[in-house]
Amino acid sequence: MTAIASSFSPEGFVIGSDGLRTDENGNVVTLSAQKIWPGEHRDFRFAVGWAGTSSFTFPSGRRFSFADELNAAVSRIKDVTFSGAMMYVDALAKMVAESLLSSLEPVSSESSGMLARAVFVGYYKGNPARLEVWFNHDNGWLVEPEIRIMDSDLSAFAIFSGSAGVFESMGLKRAPKSLFEAALYVSTYLQMCVDGRESSEDCKSFGGRVQLAQVSEDGFVWLDSSEEPDTQQSAILRRLIQSPPISKAEISAKIKAERAAKKAASAKKSVQKMDDAAPSA
Repeated sequence: MTAIASSFSPEGFVIGSDGLRTDENGNVVTLSAQKIWPGEHRDFRFAVGWAGTSSFTFPSGRRFSFADELNAAVSRIKDVTFSGAMMYVDALAKMVAESLLSSLEPVSSESSGMLARAVFVGYYKGNPARLEVWFNHDNGWLVEPEIRIMDSDLSAFAIFSGSAGVFESMGLKRAPKSLFEAALYVSTYLQMCVDGRESSEDCKSFGGRVQLAQVSEDGFVWLDSSEEPDTQQSAILRRLIQSPPISKAEISAKIKAERAAKKAASAKKSVQKMDDAAPSA
């Protein structure tokens, strides 16, 4: 399984994932698997994240990757006009499905169920959108992809794949007011999922390095990639990801300490002003 979550703020979306990838026998393949990709159309700037069986090998030996096929589809229709984000995503999904069906081979040995899911977050003609695509199969054969709009309330924290228990333990009471807060929500949630791998049944399939990106009207930007310039913002976010989650008590103590420091500084300034205004002897 994969842990993927997104949060929306007035400044844009933040989307993140864990980095664990295992083989069919449960052996760790990598702790830094890429599960989120940037995408760009002339009207839609977005990120897409994958969960489920994102790649597999057919009985004939042919390897199929949902992410690779989708990225190729993005390139092929980058200049085609669509009436909205849903129509665009639907066109991408059908192109991926056609490629998958072209092999004329079953996609799964199971009777039916979900094969893979993709989540899209971004801006279509300046309007925020969050959608998902389900690739399901029936008796091993792919059925028509299903497009869904995720959460009509964009301010809601969206768990695309992950632990509901971890989210409940965070006790989030309000939507983020800034990109930084959105990144804090997502990175804390994902790191808690990763840290619970050894202690929680709910998190045993998560692990590796947390990956984080933002999507605004200007496009996609990695927030934690070592391949990107180490800006002040990405450095702060990397420290957040590498640090253990902060408890409510610690947050409350820090807020009280900051308020006390501000009051002390204000009082010191007042005393200084009085001393400066006093007539000299």
